[in-house]
Amino acid sequence: MLQFYRTLHHCASLLLAGVAFMGLSAHAQPTANVAVTGSPSAQRGALMERATPAASDTLHLVFALSSRRRAALDSFVQSQYDPSSPNFHRWLTPDELGARFGADDSDVDTVTQYAKSQGFAVTQVWPNKMFVSVDARTADAERAFGVKLHGYLRPQVEIAAGLPATFHAPDRAPALPSEIAGRVQGLFGLSNEAAARPALAPGRDLTTLATPLATPLAVAPHVATLTTPATPSTLAAYYGFDRLHLHGINGDGQSIAIFSPTHYSAADFASFRSTYSLTGTTVTEVLVNGGPTDSDGADEAALDLDVIVGQAPHSHIYLYESPNDSNLAIWNKIASDNIAVVSVSWGNSEQDITSAYANSVNTILQQMSAQGQSVFVATGDFGSFDGNNITPSVDFPASSPYVTGVGGTSIPNGVTETGWSGSGGGLSVFFSRPFWQAGPGVINTSSTGFRQLPDIATLADTANPGYRIYSGGRLRIFGGTSAGAPLLAAANTLINQGLNGRTGQLTPKLYQFGGNTSNAPQAFTDILSGGNGTFSCTAHWDYVTGWGSPKVAGLYSLIVPTPLGPDPPVISQLTPSSAPAGSLGVTITVTGTNFTASSIVRWNGTALPTQVVSSTSLTATVPASFLTAVGTAAITVSDPSSATPAGPLTFTITTPHSFAPGLQMISAPYDYTGTPFTTLFGSLTVKVATWEPATENYVLNPTPPADTFHLGRAYWVRLGATANLPALGTAAPANTPYAVPIAAGWNMIGDPFNASAAISSLQVTAGGTTKSFAAAVTAGTVSGTLYRYDAALHYYIGQTSGALAPFAGYWIYAAQPCSLVFPAP
Repeated sequence: MLQFYRTLHHCASLLLAGVAFMGLSAHAQPTANVAVTGSPSAQRGALMERATPAASDTLHLVFALSSRRRAALDSFVQSQYDPSSPNFHRWLTPDELGARFGADDSDVDTVTQYAKSQGFAVTQVWPNKMFVSVDARTADAERAFGVKLHGYLRPQVEIAAGLPATFHAPDRAPALPSEIAGRVQGLFGLSNEAAARPALAPGRDLTTLATPLATPLAVAPHVATLTTPATPSTLAAYYGFDRLHLHGINGDGQSIAIFSPTHYSAADFASFRSTYSLTGTTVTEVLVNGGPTDSDGADEAALDLDVIVGQAPHSHIYLYESPNDSNLAIWNKIASDNIAVVSVSWGNSEQDITSAYANSVNTILQQMSAQGQSVFVATGDFGSFDGNNITPSVDFPASSPYVTGVGGTSIPNGVTETGWSGSGGGLSVFFSRPFWQAGPGVINTSSTGFRQLPDIATLADTANPGYRIYSGGRLRIFGGTSAGAPLLAAANTLINQGLNGRTGQLTPKLYQFGGNTSNAPQAFTDILSGGNGTFSCTAHWDYVTGWGSPKVAGLYSLIVPTPLGPDPPVISQLTPSSAPAGSLGVTITVTGTNFTASSIVRWNGTALPTQVVSSTSLTATVPASFLTAVGTAAITVSDPSSATPAGPLTFTITTPHSFAPGLQMISAPYDYTGTPFTTLFGSLTVKVATWEPATENYVLNPTPPADTFHLGRAYWVRLGATANLPALGTAAPANTPYAVPIAAGWNMIGDPFNASAAISSLQVTAGGTTKSFAAAVTAGTVSGTLYRYDAALHYYIGQTSGALAPFAGYWIYAAQPCSLVFPAP
């Protein structure tokens, strides 16, 4: 298998052979300057001298050093991912890698001394001993390398794709003394034409969609659909992050690096976390070469941050920001800091970069793989034609064999994913297909022996349905494969938490699972429809979605040896959620998931008599002794399967409703069948009467049917003193309209809910037809005026508009039997 990695770098090896030969002879005596790769003259663009760096401007340059130990590094990295090897998952530190596989110390010293002799400031000899960063004034660099820098305006198509509008480049390839060129693979930084572009699909404003209420991730109900732009909780439920969140796996103690050659808005990020009640994430900005020079990619930074914090809410994010140039410094910084998981949503078409640049970045990505870093890269948003609409191409660094390339999907019906038309996919022209890239569908009629993309895919279509992201001071909808890179980075972070270690490069495992008929359905959703221009989705692996979209909990279970165990209970609703102080007791129903016979409802930590109605419903009895004072209580559900209780939900003990002394017409939003009036009204002796339309007379209680308050009915009562109504009876079903029967003639009615009901919202059902209240009045079914008794004025007040109040009674006249339908509050 060593041959795969040797072939992988054949481009770099050919380059090294040429310069190494000249370097060996140069040790004996100096010779003429030799042109080196890495900073070519401009490939595209119109001359724009005002974009030319000034003579005193600082250029951030990087010398890529030659190493005669690359074949040994290739072999070692391969052994790290071979379970049968003693090196399996034995990760190196940056210093260890540099000592074993970097350039010779003498070569490093020679190059650094040369840089200093030219007036350059050596800013970093990177621990890998493969790169040296220097700062040079423009005038000094032009003199030393025999070049002249010019400014250029990019083609409009590149600007529209997210690249900076201008760039600079030398008029020819730089040249070095032969004794230096023999130690250098390339010189980068004189040109910034190869600036990275974000893989970000254009956003749209949330003009018609209301912002959903924040739902804590650990209590989000599981959903199988994603019909509206994704929130943290709906995205978690769709891809299976929610199961890990339920088990307390939120990225605690884990770190993620984001490659971000742009500024970000701390205020926008804080607003997103506040909107969705996300706490625990911290962000550290790491400024490379002074930090970014513009904010052109701020939307991309917002997308990366918001997606990660939504799924790994307790992780620590390191945001690596730099000028958008050759980006070798930011790559080296991320590798040197050795953050376990890396998210990259920027790249270039392979058609727009040189093999020297691709191989230099690939060297750093190989270092990351050797250190056990997991790197996830968006494959681009231009389908199979990444560079233009003429020749198929793939995006770099997604095409590196040391990263996981993440393509894109669409969810047009909210349920089934299809391949997204913009999903970058195809074949590299730089890198051979690595040994691990095998399995059903991988070797096909389009295969060339080179690296194939993508490896996996997630939601990218901004219209079907996109991601809710906070950017520019407001919630907006974005998409693109750049959303998939941070999403997979968050997933790998949760897996690392479960391992209490590192997975290393995840891609070999993905192909291991994809090639196993038992594991593949657990790890992926195979996507069978859609295309990206040249290619179509097929069974198993394909050039649009790779193995398909991830099942995060399934991937976790395949990689982490400790089983998750049964899912702990989740509670989402409490019915009723309040009762008046002084009530005799109340039966509450807790709705949720994963309930078992061992589940117990607790009131402020005290267990209540509990009955399991089903796996989604529990009932419990709250005794009167818990309802004596106005206040709130925390309702939780405890279960042996969960380390911490589910919840809490809040139960409110309200001030009881008070009735004034004297004669009045009342109703109650509860059914009190069988409860004595002396219990309802304290020790007061009262008699209650209600009008019976069938007999056209009053029925006096307590006489049969004794001691009864019915929902939707009104009653006359005379009280000798102020009386409370504390006891809680049976409420109308929640979230369901309630129909009050109306007989022909006069009827005493009341609002069946403990909330006001607008007259305009009422409906009338008669003869099998339901009409609005106004239409029923016009049709003559009911009178348009309702009458309530004013106890202070001692007469009736007619009401044709406004609202019916709870606890108040009303007269209404009907010309025929019907029902008055109250909408659910």
